[in-house]
Amino acid sequence: MMKQTKFVATDLDGTFLNDQKRFNRDLFAQVLKAYEATGGEFIVASGRDLKHVQMLFGGFLDWVNIVADNGATILSADGQIQERHMMTQEQLSSLQHEIDRMSVKPHGGILVFSPDELLVVRDYGAIPSGF
Repeated sequence: MMKQTKFVATDLDGTFLNDQKRFNRDLFAQVLKAYEATGGEFIVASGRDLKHVQMLFGGFLDWVNIVADNGATILSADGQIQERHMMTQEQLSSLQHEIDRMSVKPHGGILVFSPDELLVVRDYGAIPSGF
């Protein structure tokens, strides 16, 4: 007897999305509908912020569960936030202090997301165009 898969989880970049950062929406709708009919659930897991993942999956939000913000936010397909963890001001200050002390500095920018903001850690990059 074959065991039924209860859920499928996927990352976005290099896994679910193509090189243009898109996916075949018509095919996904067909596969998702068939999978849901068997009782399966689909999970999108990403380091991206929740709003960005929701934008990518517009039209499918009632069918997908989302783990976003590098695991700090979990949103179920019924639209309920199951978990949301944010850094405190003290943790952010500590992060800034540790980065300042590092002999090799990060490059490309350090972004910090909150439910309503996108911040750049001081002196480490700028918000990329398109954000």
